[in-house]
Amino acid sequence: EQALADYAGLQLDRLQDLNTELDRSALVATLEEHCLEMKQVFEFYSAQGLNYGSADTAGSMSRLELLKFVQQSRILDDSSQLKMDVERLFSATVANPWDSDAEMVPTQFSEFLIRLAYHNALDKAAPLHELFDILWCKISEVAITADMVLFRRAVGERRMQEVLALHESALRSIFMLYAVKNIDTNVFTLDLKGFMTVLNDVELIDENLPIQSAKFCFTTVQDQTDNDPKMDFMEFQEALVAIALFKTPNPFLTVPHRVKQFFRLTLIPRMSNKWPRTKFKVGAGRRASTHRRPSTVMMKAVAMAAEAVDV
Repeated sequence: EQALADYAGLQLDRLQDLNTELDRSALVATLEEHCLEMKQVFEFYSAQGLNYGSADTAGSMSRLELLKFVQQSRILDDSSQLKMDVERLFSATVANPWDSDAEMVPTQFSEFLIRLAYHNALDKAAPLHELFDILWCKISEVAITADMVLFRRAVGERRMQEVLALHESALRSIFMLYAVKNIDTNVFTLDLKGFMTVLNDVELIDENLPIQSAKFCFTTVQDQTDNDPKMDFMEFQEALVAIALFKTPNPFLTVPHRVKQFFRLTLIPRMSNKWPRTKFKVGAGRRASTHRRPSTVMMKAVAMAAEAVDV
């Protein structure tokens, strides 16, 4: 609810200077759809400690932090004009742009993104909510690709492999409870509905892990060499690592420790309550290997979580 107020509660009258169609209810609905992702991005960049003068203000984003976000998201062409464009949009958004220490709060960040979407649009006559949706899809896509290596490194690292090996039997037991056998290939797989059932059965969907993010985890860990929208056991493990980083966001713990903590204190105990007749064994498991197939791609929030600690 707080994220909705912070990122979808801007004053729409401030956008009247944009010469395009403004469907207020559609724009608010679009902002509400993406507000939790916007919150993650805003909090990540506003914590960079980049500013011109005074100490960085918690919960607000400086000009330099905003510029870094735009540059890393590759929304605008990286040219000499980029800084001028960002500064002009920043000045149109904040209350006191002449102040070199002026910083942007969440509702202003939403307004900035809307103005950026309009500035970046080829068809400026299109409705604002459609332009914003296009922009945010680009931001998400670029962010995922740029940080893919970080998640691969985290999953493939030996200590993470040891955690997965230790819990393989329990994770496989969970997988087999929900997976379906293909009669042609004799391979067990899990579709999106089954994956969401797993998460719902152990009450993992909440503000930290919204439905949209959970579905995205399912889609992005899959082997993209085929078109089958189903998850095998290896992909299921990778998705659970991503879920673990959402549910255990402690930056003072290493990534393997956070994943282990999630398995031991949350996932397995809740599964044991849901399926009291099933044994979820934690033991030696397979031998850890650093040659395991890496994840094909992963969302930025997960990659940023991996980057926050030394894995």
